Amino acid sequence: MLSSERFIAKENEMGVSLDNDAYVDIFRMALKHIPTSGSLIDLGCGVGGMLKAAKESGFSVVGYDLFHKGGDIINDDFLNRTITSNVVSIIEVAEHIETKRFEHWIKTSLHCEYLLFSSTSTHNDKGIPDEDWGHINIQSQQYWVDLMKDAGYTLVKELEHPTEWTKLFKST
Repeated sequence: MLSSERFIAKENEMGVSLDNDAYVDIFRMALKHIPTSGSLIDLGCGVGGMLKAAKESGFSVVGYDLFHKGGDIINDDFLNRTITSNVVSIIEVAEHIETKRFEHWIKTSLHCEYLLFSSTSTHNDKGIPDEDWGHINIQSQQYWVDLMKDAGYTLVKELEHPTEWTKLFKST
């Protein structure tokens, strides 16, 4: 698995920066599909692209990340908390969490009106989860839809941003 220093270096190589407007724009595009305002919590927020876009749209924001901290970002493991917000964003995070632990947390500790969710369903070129990136929970997209349904969320729309696997769910 990548160290936090190498992970951040890889992000920088890919243009993951709040100074890169094209990077922040992918989050702005996703937010256009959310018909609410209020609070937004971004779990696994990285440098804070979603936080920046949401703040610009009038949301109060908080992010959680293990590799980043400062400003609106809390350096903490959100799986140890109950999360309640109008909107929660979990983008490219679930594949880094052991399956049973994530399933339990999503069903018992997440409370939101809208959930913006994305998780890769690809493997490395050898056909196995990309453990260099810490991918240990690779599932089909239908698995995620079914899990969210079991947790009380209905699929509203599939989006193209911030990733090709992004889905917007609404609490039922």
